[in-house]
Parts: sequence; structure tokens; C-alpha cells
Amino acid sequence: MYTGISFKRLKSYHDYERSFTSNPTLATVTGTQLQGNTVYNYGLKNHFTKTTESVTDILYGRFLDELGWEFAAEAHRRQDMIRFGVFTKKSWLSHSPNGDNRSIFPIPLQELNKNPNLKQNP
Repeated sequence: MYTGISFKRLKSYHDYERSFTSNPTLATVTGTQLQGNTVYNYGLKNHFTKTTESVTDILYGRFLDELGWEFAAEAHRRQDMIRFGVFTKKSWLSHSPNGDNRSIFPIPLQELNKNPNLKQNP
């Protein structure tokens, strides 16, 4: 699953992370910082187009950044982006927003089998 974080950004994060041993205060992120804007540059970026989008409308954007950096290999990025309202509203790399129906999760088959009144999400 695609995490939504560019490898260049991830590499710079790891370079930044290595400096924590020499300066442990860099590892501290305050609650106020987590409530701030994201540092990720949202916008369409491919070999045809490059656009930029406002990031001031992402509530707790910096917290979303921290989740992405900390759990990049955990494959939770899509869920986090849906939770923060970014997945269907923002562009990144070659992803363009394509409808709110993409944020609906399927109902597990086991639950559908238990209750015949349930219908699978579109």
C-alpha cells in the first residue's frame, strides 16, 4: 500500500532523526506543534503537471505528518488520511481527489453473514 510520503522526504526525516542523539531536544514535539499546519507540500506532482494546494485547512496537520513519518511502514497512511479528511480532498504526487465514496470501508463478510439486513458499502 502506498504511504503518501515521498522517499526523498523520508530520507531527510531519517537524517534529521539521526541528529537526535547529539541533540535530544529535537525529538520533542509539543502539543501546540502537533496542532499546527502540516509541513508536507500537497499538490499534484508528476511529469505533466505541478500544482500546490493550501494546507491551512488540515486540522492537526502536523500530527498527521508525525503519524506518517512514525508509521510509514505500518500501512496505515490511507486510514489516517481519511480520518483527517485529506484523502478525498487533497492531491499528492500523482493522486488526485476522486470522490468521498473512497473513504467508506467495506463491511466485513463475517458481519454481512450474521445480519442479512446489511448491504455491502458501494
